[in-house]
This record gives sequence, C-alpha cells and structure tokens, in this order.
Amino acid sequence: MSRILIVGNGQHTNNRILPALKSLDRNLEITILARSKENSFEKSNSCNLIKYENLVSSMFFDLIIVATYPSNHFEIVNKLKNFSSKFCIEKPLSNNFREITTFFEDSKNSNIEIFESLMYLYHPLYSEIIKYIKNKEILNFKAVFNVPFHSKNNFRNLKKYGGGAFLDQGIYPVSITSELFDSNIILEDSKIFQSKNKHITSDIGGYANFSCNGVKIINEFYLGKEYENYILIETKNEKIKAPFIFSKPENYNSYFLVNNQFSETRFEVDQANQFQLMYSDILNNKKKSFNKYEQVKKRYNLMELIENNND
Repeated sequence: MSRILIVGNGQHTNNRILPALKSLDRNLEITILARSKENSFEKSNSCNLIKYENLVSSMFFDLIIVATYPSNHFEIVNKLKNFSSKFCIEKPLSNNFREITTFFEDSKNSNIEIFESLMYLYHPLYSEIIKYIKNKEILNFKAVFNVPFHSKNNFRNLKKYGGGAFLDQGIYPVSITSELFDSNIILEDSKIFQSKNKHITSDIGGYANFSCNGVKIINEFYLGKEYENYILIETKNEKIKAPFIFSKPENYNSYFLVNNQFSETRFEVDQANQFQLMYSDILNNKKKSFNKYEQVKKRYNLMELIENNND
C-alpha cells in the first residue's frame, strides 16, 4: 500500500488531484491535511482527514502533495520533511526564485526529492511533439497561455499569496522553452504588466522574447484574455501547432497539426490523464530529466531574468 498525504483541500485537490490518484491501479491510503472539513472531505469520505497538531513522528508517507498557495510551499516542505522523502509541489514551486535555488542546493545531499507539478511534461502529446521535431531545424517558437479574469476573491489575484499571470501561467511557456532549448537562451525583451484594478494586486501578464542559437522564441501569458494555451513551432517547411499542450479539458482527445505549403495533417494522440501519469511516474520511481536540479534551476533562472528585467 502507498500512503499519500495531500496538503490543501481546495478545488484543485477535488477536481484534479483526488480523481487522478483514485484512478491509479494501486492500493492507496490517502490522507488530507487541512484546516477544515470543507470541500475535499465531503466529496471524498474514503480519505482520512488530519490536522498539523495530529501528526506524530511515527507517520511516514510515500508521497506528500503540496496544493496550497505558492507563497507557503517551502514552509510546508520544511515542516513536513521528516514525514516523507518525496514531495510533489504545485507550480510554481515558490514566488521567491532565490528561495527555490537555495532550497534545492541545500537538499542535494539529503534524501528529499522535489517534483514540480508540471503535468503536461508527462502527457503523450508532449513526447509525440518531441519525437516529431527531432532533427528538424527550428526557426521560430511560440508558447502561449492566456486565461480570462478570475473571480474577485481568487488567490491568483493576490500578490502576497504568489498570484499573478507571470507565476501561475508564465511558468508553462517558460518551462517548455527551457526544456526544448539548450542553455544558451538569451532574454531579448520582456514586459510584465501590473493591474490597475483594486481587486487584483498581482500582475495581469506579459511576454518574454528570447533567442537561442538563431531561433526566435516568444512566450506570452496574459490574464483577462480569451482562454488559449498552445505552442507553435516553425521550421523551414512546416508549421506545427499543439493546442491545449499545457492544460486539457476532461476527456480531451489531444492532437497536433502540421501545415506545409500543400496540406494540413492532423496527428492524433492517445487520450490520457496527465495528472494520473505524473503521480504514477513519481510513485514508481521513474526519474524524469525535467525534475533534476539542473533543469529546475534553468527554468527558474529564466523566470528570474524576466522578473529582474521589469524592476
């Protein structure tokens, strides 16, 4: 039996995390660490409920999933580091980029493994795109994640909790840029726009333009626009577009489109629950390159470059 502890009992836990865990083909004991019985416990009476004060030193979990505000992610990991050697943390890892680097450097010699919940990297759509563009010369690359405004009281509107389009959405285009291109990525230009709405204390999005060995790279991440998330890759003879690369509707049939001067071809990809695949890989000890310290540091170095360019 695998023992899982989930920290946080909000909508994300209900709608994404718990269904994915319960669909795994393995025997799980799920415990939710929360302040109240709201949300998750009512919908998931097969889960245990526990509070911080009820944790005892003899408890140990195969995986702790941290699904709370980004501003307190590492505080939680530090509190619970004696209760597990594996932590899967919702993106972004933190709203303090220096904290991320310091934490990983301090953890390199410990037995703690940190996984960032960039679930799209586990989906077959991502792996099929990687296969298709292998050995192709990329000229231009664009990654976009835009969403409408959130409800007034959503934490993503509040800077103190780690909200904002840059952190919440920008991590997707930036992370896929850092995965697909080597370390010679140069930030050419960027802008993060601040909200003028009194109910939104965070940023409302922006863009980052990079270059890498002659490839032009555009990242966009805006709040208050029509929903869209995709990547667009241009080679000498083709344009390759993957809609819903980062986040997918339930039961979505993934695909990507390849256009050349003569035709458009649609490549279907197997339907999959990317949260399920992510948790399965972590529990089965599959070591993914994008969870290695060097890759985590690389993507957050890019995030820090964008942030510092707007000081």
